[in-house]
Amino acid sequence: MKLRFKTLILLAVMVGMATAVTAQKSTKKWNQSWSASEVETLEITNKFGEVKILNTTGNQITIEVIVSAEGSDNKAKAILEDISVKFGKAGSTARAETSIAQNFRTKNNFSIDYTVQIPAGKNLNINNKFGNVVVQNLTGRGVFDISYGNLTGGQIHSPGSAGVQLTLAYGRADVESMHNSQLVLSYSKMFVKSAGNIHLESKYSTLNVDQMESLWLDSKYDTFEFGKLVSLEGESKFTNYRIGTLKKRLKLISGYGAVRVDHVPADFELIDVNSSYAQISLGVEQGATYDVNAVCEFCTIDYPTSDFRGNRQQENTRQSIDGKVSGGGKGKVTVVSRYGNIKLVK
Repeated sequence: MKLRFKTLILLAVMVGMATAVTAQKSTKKWNQSWSASEVETLEITNKFGEVKILNTTGNQITIEVIVSAEGSDNKAKAILEDISVKFGKAGSTARAETSIAQNFRTKNNFSIDYTVQIPAGKNLNINNKFGNVVVQNLTGRGVFDISYGNLTGGQIHSPGSAGVQLTLAYGRADVESMHNSQLVLSYSKMFVKSAGNIHLESKYSTLNVDQMESLWLDSKYDTFEFGKLVSLEGESKFTNYRIGTLKKRLKLISGYGAVRVDHVPADFELIDVNSSYAQISLGVEQGATYDVNAVCEFCTIDYPTSDFRGNRQQENTRQSIDGKVSGGGKGKVTVVSRYGNIKLVK
């Protein structure tokens, strides 16, 4: 029995050694460069690998593409033969595109990875599927379309009102800071430390921003958390909001999603919320002066009663207030809610 056991161990070791020998990694490389003075925009189309954008102050834009394949020599060779990279340039736009044979099929591991050296002020148009994108810093225009992969970004400060354009599906984005941006998120998570003005179309996603200027949104089934926000405007369904400080404006039509604002300073300008089947909690600073009109059906209104002057009505399932808090002021609050309580105090 001992002899048989030792024999089995020896066979297992031999099989492992054979696997290690045959399961080798083979690579194939492409390199391309252009003069930085001749290129304003770089377009990259890739899949099944990483696209890494690094900054350079040199006078060359360079691309290195490495295709790696695991398997026996024959299988790895077949994979490498089915993959190629096409480079081109038209006017001031340079292009690099991954090309995979139409009948390509494999169960072996492989990846197609780009490393780009480019000045931060050049424009980028990156399309990547089934792989990650890394952007060091960007001051040129940026267009990113990422599916089944993640985005890691430093300072993405694209110019103009449109700013950077990001479409992200089934992925995650972590960005240090971004100026104006247009975001389309689906089944994704995005985390930003600092942002300017954002236009957002989103579904089944999470957006977390520490500090932001303005947000315009169209949202379904999302979760939003913002530390400090100047203004927010949009429509949503089944979306929950958690805001630390709302400085100036909130204009929102919401259904089936809670809205919670921890702090609204006394010098706010406008709160206009129309909501149904969810609670609205607005932590307006004590002593703030504002005009208020609130209507609640099948719910209640919590407001600073001792500082309120105006009309109060309670009719069956409907409660409303219309008047001024602390004498009124520049701020204005209009809230309509159905089946969700309204809270105007901390």
